Amino acid sequence: MTKKLITIVACLYTTLTLSAQDSLKINPRQVNSNDIIEVLNTIGISIYSFDLTPLSNNTYNVSLYVDEHEKGKDTKRIKLFHLGKNRELLSDLPNEQEFREVYNIPDDEKIWHRITDLSIYLRQQDSVTTLTFNAPQCMQASCPLPLHAIANSSRYFYDGRPYVLKMNANTDRITIPLIFYGSGWMDKSGMMRLCGEREIDTDSKEEGLLTHVPHYYTVGIELEKVK
Repeated sequence: MTKKLITIVACLYTTLTLSAQDSLKINPRQVNSNDIIEVLNTIGISIYSFDLTPLSNNTYNVSLYVDEHEKGKDTKRIKLFHLGKNRELLSDLPNEQEFREVYNIPDDEKIWHRITDLSIYLRQQDSVTTLTFNAPQCMQASCPLPLHAIANSSRYFYDGRPYVLKMNANTDRITIPLIFYGSGWMDKSGMMRLCGEREIDTDSKEEGLLTHVPHYYTVGIELEKVK
């Protein structure tokens, strides 16, 4: 009886072990921000976000600009959005109490920080990319960026990359490039390329992406200190 019981237990153990080894289950996982970014990139949408709170120690008139660069031609400023002051004295506002209530500003706070964040979206559709920016509590606007087809081709091949953000001298006027958005090119073998550094460094002495791209846009901000 004992031998029979041992044999039954051994058979059950072997069966369970084989069953566990042979089973396969794929488990779902939570969608994360990287998944969303990949999907957006796949459908031609790029998102960039910037923290502007380091500006809060001074008052600036803030503008967002778009410059167009084409090889062999002078740079053109094609768009300039005036966002106004990054901060305001609440006592200077005609409807101070309303502002305090709407934006939940405490009574002991003297300054309204109206420009603290900036988001920029680029969406390509055929031969035009739409640039949209959003500065909460301040402004949201869009403008078209006409694209150039790659030489000897009818295809449009553009990509965006951030500029390297550096410490800036605390001067009365500051220009800060934020985003490069440029075209690829056709190499000698007939292959389309847009290779190079993942962040654009305007101070680099090495031959980089900017020396190859035939057409690109720079999106950035200009700051003018209010005295």
